[in-house]
Amino acid sequence: MSTLTGHCAAMSDDLNTPLATPGNRAARIFSSKGGSIVNYAAYTLIAGGLGFLAWIILIADSLGGQPYAIITLSDPAASTASQGTAPLNMRHSIAPGEERPGQTELVSNVQSGSESNDTSEIKNNGVTIIHRPGSGGTIRLGPASDPSLIEIGADGPLPRVAEDGRRPSHVYARPAVRPELQNPDQPRIAILVSGLGISTSGTLDAINNLPGEMSLGFAPYGTDLQNWVGRARRAGHEVLMQIPMEPFDYPDNDPGPHTLRVDGDSGLNLQRLHWLLSRFTGYVGVTNYMGARFTASNQALSPILQEISDRGLLYLDDHSSPRSRHSEIASQVALQAGSADVIIDAISDRSHIDAALIRLENLALRHGLVIGHASALPVSIARLSEWSKQLQDKGIILIPVSASLVQPAQS
Repeated sequence: MSTLTGHCAAMSDDLNTPLATPGNRAARIFSSKGGSIVNYAAYTLIAGGLGFLAWIILIADSLGGQPYAIITLSDPAASTASQGTAPLNMRHSIAPGEERPGQTELVSNVQSGSESNDTSEIKNNGVTIIHRPGSGGTIRLGPASDPSLIEIGADGPLPRVAEDGRRPSHVYARPAVRPELQNPDQPRIAILVSGLGISTSGTLDAINNLPGEMSLGFAPYGTDLQNWVGRARRAGHEVLMQIPMEPFDYPDNDPGPHTLRVDGDSGLNLQRLHWLLSRFTGYVGVTNYMGARFTASNQALSPILQEISDRGLLYLDDHSSPRSRHSEIASQVALQAGSADVIIDAISDRSHIDAALIRLENLALRHGLVIGHASALPVSIARLSEWSKQLQDKGIILIPVSASLVQPAQS
């Protein structure tokens, strides 16, 4: 009995003694002379086994040895400028073992008879592809920072054309890979949803609930923008940068710091533009934010569009002003550019948004290709998400903005 009482007292002491104190059993194991080597070896083996198990769960190949095939997406059939689509040049010569951050690939599981609903994740050349058996694969765009496309400016990284001629407008673009695009008569709609990066909930809502074919525009004043852009690209969205430009009622209506101004000389406006362009990397081009007065001035807009072209970017006018001179200037500076045809949420309630989407459909059926623009308002995202699910049944497909803009004429 005294022996049992002694054991119980020892157990009670151990339970009430703080960790790593001399009275603690674990501490005594390493301090006692008798059996210290045996005990140490036993604990080492146990710790090693647990570490190996954690490595298998967290790091090892999630496919578990299942066979898979990696299929590089080829270029879509190039459309002519008269059809209004820009041919994409997504494939480039890659040396063995070289990573090309802009490369996009589709992965298909080739195991037959798989009924699993588990998600497999495969990483290859910096591109993560999520595959759900039977789905054919989901596009996730590569990292938003290709060093060969970056120039270090006074305020941060600036986009540039790579030495081998690759342009951000191509490398960072989402490829329009759906087989329906092989039919040039297929009605197509491109959508830009802008104003992201300011509201956390609104940005998450757009990234997670809008189809990847819809392009997203980020404001330059948000926080943690590079992280948001990375998340958007991993969800399959290509990204544009919003550039604040002077409206007619400035400064009563002020787009924000570093706004491009009509009364600013070209040098000052280029400095402002460089600050804006350096907020994050990984965008295919830029779009105006406000700017009715600025885009109507040939003298003010020309050097800005020239700089955008020289840096390998595209330009989308948001159609907020019918007086914009972007189209004629773009043809002079060899800029891939275009304009939205419909502002989807000019009146931001459900009935007006739905009416604008019907108008967008009708224009696509008549003209073959149209571009819509919307803001990242909760009602807009909700209606766009629901509307997009019904397009395929109507014979209309979504394409990214980069695939909808007119290519500059080749000299």
